[in-house]
Amino acid sequence: MEDTGSKLTVAEVESMLAGRTGYTVLLFTTPTCATCGPVRERLAKLEAAGKVRALTCDVMASPELADHAGILSVPTVQIYAGAELVRVAVGTACLRALRTLEG
Repeated sequence: MEDTGSKLTVAEVESMLAGRTGYTVLLFTTPTCATCGPVRERLAKLEAAGKVRALTCDVMASPELADHAGILSVPTVQIYAGAELVRVAVGTACLRALRTLEG
């Protein structure tokens, strides 16, 4: 999983999504997020299986991106099909959202 947590900007995310086909999952997290572990694990498995491209954003390091995305709680996942945002899930719903990408 591409850990872009040190600093990720809106422009960088848009650039990463431009021209992309398939699914990209952007996980918003923090270093102290206790409930993020299972989400990270499932996302890493999906990426290893070639089903998604995974990006991780530490909201503490990238507050402008988190604000732009409307992140109020972690974990939050944004699922993109190509460059189009198709689903947002927060908390334990992240695991259910990622499960839909397994098939």
